[in-house]
Amino acid sequence: MFADPLIKKAIQSHPLVQRLGTIHSFVLNTAEQKCNLEIGLVGEPAPIRFSAKYKIEKTDSGADFCVFEPTCEKMWIEEILKIFFESKGGILRFPTKGIVAKILPVIL
Repeated sequence: MFADPLIKKAIQSHPLVQRLGTIHSFVLNTAEQKCNLEIGLVGEPAPIRFSAKYKIEKTDSGADFCVFEPTCEKMWIEEILKIFFESKGGILRFPTKGIVAKILPVIL
């Protein structure tokens, strides 16, 4: 899909993601409002699969790609994610800028 690489870039540029590793694949399922990704976490020998629900929220400066209800193939990581997301109000926002912020709400 056209939006996948744009959102992948926005997520990969987030300081938190940069500290943790590199996104190897990113796929949006617009019908289910879910994203699936594989991240090569620092120190892990192979990429790990994650998924989460998503929504797009318009902001004064553009649009945020918001993820919530994350899951992971490794249960211990999923439990850490639950704790982290609870501390963030249940949602993690990835701001988009420029042309991406303008077209994202339209194409999704």
